Formats: sequence, structure tokens, C-alpha cells
Amino acid sequence: MKEELAKIRAGFPVPDWQKGTLLELMQQYAPALVVEQKPELQVMMQGLVDEVRTALPKAVREGHIKSLAKNPVSEPRADEYVN
Repeated sequence: MKEELAKIRAGFPVPDWQKGTLLELMQQYAPALVVEQKPELQVMMQGLVDEVRTALPKAVREGHIKSLAKNPVSEPRADEYVN
């Protein structure tokens, strides 16, 4: 989180000491904000999990098909996995 804040605040047209103050304030208030926003964050995260559950089988299937198409002979492919 600190790294992302550093990237964002680098573009702010304010003195560096104010940028440092912003980081300190975020560190101080971020935990309370997370607790306050917990219900909304849970809903958002559940939505992301649901999307991954929906997309993952197709992604795995397509990756498997691409792998088979790349090298359809089973022996060399099995040898690659052993090494």
C-alpha cells in the first residue's frame, strides 16, 4: 500500500513535506477506514471471487488445449514435465 501511495503522491503538485504528511495520515486512518468499509469490501471481494470461479474453468481448459496443440505427442510432452 505504501508503494502505491508513493506512486500516486509523486504526481501531486505539493511540497515533499506535505506528501510525507499525507502518508502519515493514511497510515493513521487507513485501518479505521478499512473497518468502516468492511461490508462494502466483502461484497466487492465476493464479486471478484465469483468472477474467478466462473472464468477459471474456461482459462484452464483453453490453456490445456493450447498445450496439447503445441505438442500433441504424449511422450515428449511427458518427458518435459519430468525434467
